[in-house]
Amino acid sequence: MLKRIHEGHLGMQMAKQRARESVYWPKMNQHIDCAIQSCSTCQKHRNSQSKETLMCHSVPENPFDKIGADLFSFGNQTYLLMVDYTTKYFECNLLRETTSASVITSMKKLRTLLPTVYNKIVRPPSVTHAHQQKQASYYNNHTKQLQQLQFVRYRNQRTWEPAKVLQRLGARSYLIKTKSGTYRRNCRDLRETTETFDLSRPDPFEFDVQLPQSATPSTTYATPSTQTESQNSSDQQAETTESAHVTEPPVTNATHNTTMQYTRSGRVVKPPQKLTL
Repeated sequence: MLKRIHEGHLGMQMAKQRARESVYWPKMNQHIDCAIQSCSTCQKHRNSQSKETLMCHSVPENPFDKIGADLFSFGNQTYLLMVDYTTKYFECNLLRETTSASVITSMKKLRTLLPTVYNKIVRPPSVTHAHQQKQASYYNNHTKQLQQLQFVRYRNQRTWEPAKVLQRLGARSYLIKTKSGTYRRNCRDLRETTETFDLSRPDPFEFDVQLPQSATPSTTYATPSTQTESQNSSDQQAETTESAHVTEPPVTNATHNTTMQYTRSGRVVKPPQKLTL
């Protein structure tokens, strides 16, 4: 019944809506959720991963102790944008070239003489380490850490392939084992799953099509005795035709019309019957 409800690989809500219209049993919603989460086809073609964990940077004490710089184009001209991490103050400068020497020179022009009297600079409120940890804990409520030897699925271009977590290498990266080898992947490219995989076996062939026996080529090998018998019979036929001096009409090759062609799915190709004169 669960297979019929999940026919077409619909989502959880659509499958539950279809089931409520016709059937009911205790814990039906829970059983449907488990069946869809265990479906390998749905897990393979799911959407992208959720957000990553928050990584807080160190807040500088003075303005322009730490800046962020980037290049952008506007009106067929290139500009250098610098933003202060402390005060969020930004400065922009026009660049004639996009080389590293031009960028370094532009940065020196903008920030060469810094003020030396720090008590006259308005300092931002101090951000404690406890406050950062509190904000990170709120942000990471919807993120989960993967455990060692946990079965997951990793993104391979547009599909999610099975894998197993071997080790955590960083805050956002893991070492995983797949059927093709061992790789290091970001947590954005990994997804939890309730399935279990045997990574030592290759995937089965997706298209299980069996052609008829008549379409499969077969090779036969003749024994020496059959070869001699066929040679003697051909010689006797040649002698009889020479003695009779009868000209037989040419035999048309009908094997071309009698041979049956098959499609890739195994169906017989039936050409239309046309008028033959």
